[in-house]
Amino acid sequence: MVWQFRQDNEEHVITSRDEALRDGGQGEIARSASAAIQHILDTHSWYDMMTIGWPYTNPADREAADYLRTHLPALSQTEGYSDLTKDKFWVYTLVHRGKEATPAQVNEKTPFGMMLCDLENHTQSYGTINILTKARVSDLKDFGEEVTSDSINADMAHTMQLLKHANPNIKLEIALEHIYTAWLEEDNQEENRKHIINTIVTGLLKGAKRITVPDTDGAHKPKEIKAVLGKITEALQTDERLLAAGLNFNPAMFIAHMHDDRGYGALNAEAAFEAGARCFDSTPGIMGERRGNVTLGQMGGLLDHPHQAEMLRYQHGFERKFGIRRGDKDIGTYDAYTATGGMHGDHLWKEWKRTNKSLEDFLRKYDRSYASYPPSRVGQSIHIGISPVAGASNILLAIASLGMGLGIENKQDPRIVEVLTEVKRGEHEDGINYRGANNANAMLLIADRFGLRECPDPEGKKTVRRNRIKLSAERVLTSIEDKGPLHYEDQMCGVKLSLSDNGPKVKPIEFRDPVIHWLDTDETHWMGNDLKAAKHAYAVILAVKDLLSKADERFNDITLEEARCYETHAGKLTADQGDPLNPVQKRMRQVVSLRCTMGKGQEVYQANGVGNTYEDAIVMAVQTLFDFKCFQIERELKARGESGLLHSHKLRVRAERVAAYDLGTDFGG
Repeated sequence: MVWQFRQDNEEHVITSRDEALRDGGQGEIARSASAAIQHILDTHSWYDMMTIGWPYTNPADREAADYLRTHLPALSQTEGYSDLTKDKFWVYTLVHRGKEATPAQVNEKTPFGMMLCDLENHTQSYGTINILTKARVSDLKDFGEEVTSDSINADMAHTMQLLKHANPNIKLEIALEHIYTAWLEEDNQEENRKHIINTIVTGLLKGAKRITVPDTDGAHKPKEIKAVLGKITEALQTDERLLAAGLNFNPAMFIAHMHDDRGYGALNAEAAFEAGARCFDSTPGIMGERRGNVTLGQMGGLLDHPHQAEMLRYQHGFERKFGIRRGDKDIGTYDAYTATGGMHGDHLWKEWKRTNKSLEDFLRKYDRSYASYPPSRVGQSIHIGISPVAGASNILLAIASLGMGLGIENKQDPRIVEVLTEVKRGEHEDGINYRGANNANAMLLIADRFGLRECPDPEGKKTVRRNRIKLSAERVLTSIEDKGPLHYEDQMCGVKLSLSDNGPKVKPIEFRDPVIHWLDTDETHWMGNDLKAAKHAYAVILAVKDLLSKADERFNDITLEEARCYETHAGKLTADQGDPLNPVQKRMRQVVSLRCTMGKGQEVYQANGVGNTYEDAIVMAVQTLFDFKCFQIERELKARGESGLLHSHKLRVRAERVAAYDLGTDFGG
């Protein structure tokens, strides 16, 4: 998005940056290295710089960075891709990564150590590092109980020195989270303002070329953005430390990074431009935590880019490809209040531990960071998500929200590492989506790794048992006299179901009849057609409920709200016959994402399935849905002092054949 124009007889150069793999990568959709590379190739000409996200934390980002590093020479010589060089890409790190470290002391296996090794060996694929720090003094304790403004800035200076020592050619930037809230905050206003100026001055004196000024929680209005940037510019232009070093601050150094939590994202970007900012972050679609960042289409229109119509078309196509809808993140929806990043989870964990409230009460009434429009106003609360960039605090909050009374607070618990490792591996290798509010896949993973589903044997033996729903899809041949609208040349797709409590003497019940007949045997018509996906999911859920309600009537409270299907890459990234413009992964997988209500409060939950076929994906999603319902029932049974095991023996009597349902257009009734 590079272009020049004149305004009031002044020449302006606009720099545009793509945040898809950083803030977008913390959002609700699963990504893969292949999809990241393809996005870079598709949109490189619209952006001056493109993030590679967190390559020292997220395996998909790491693989994308490795792929770029390997193929940059070939890419740079390819017609139309001559601008794909290291200077185009940048990555993120945290201000405290280099604390009390020297090059010799840094363990190369740590994220920061790996970064230093790549810089020293010139094996990195990026030319810029953006270092995240805090603008609010009250938030500095997120990095440690004894951290002060002076100590965190000393850590930042040391971190920048280490990075420059490893590779003098690397460009450095700094970013101050919550800078507008901090500047305007009444409680610590003067202390915050002093800290902000000192942080920026420290960064500039150590060689920072730009300063990201994010409206982290999307809480502010354009007049506040313009006023705060104006005051900061005034203070920096007269700062004696900068003047003594011969540095003249120009507000064009500001990078405007605007979230859209209250719908002001584009207007705030425009206000930052009026305040002198000449660099802007955006994402290709409605991506990122909560309501996400300003989109590519919005920025193209805002700055009157000559290709804004193409940008908008790309945005809409991108959203369709990844199953995103604009209405998902309206104020009042679950996704608008979901925090998935490790830094954000850590902040919420520490804030909660400082209160005497229950977690439910804390999340419902929380109205500070990441809740700029108080969720309580629309009957919502903050939700905790899990993603490849989540941290230990996200897991601890999720465990607490499960209400099992474990009281786990040790962030070094090896089971936490197991969960985080599996989230990264599962998304990268298999395409499983653990993201978003009330994600059943994530909650079941946590429950299983922490033994929250283990039930004592009712006969008093040492055997640990748990309930398990098992579904599988397969093509079956059957003969039906009534050849109705669901019949297609006697070729049906059936679902096998079993319910087991894993007991040594209990044989799983297997329901082998073809319980579902797909509405369409042409698989090309299924992909991207959410209405048909919803019909198929509804039919499977209805049939499984019909059977499982014989074991426990609580299975009847599941109601499907929505189904979506799309594709995702999974597996190792390679080049197709060495062609750098055709990155491919081991396999393409089908994805089905379901949203439903269940439980006494009829909360909204999501369950995701992936598979080599559409049938496998939809069955996995439904299996996850019912598996989580088992978990809810287990908790209710345990609360009454019972074993938690379902009465699978009730299914021992041969179940009646489940009929094929004529869903028609009234499938949700």
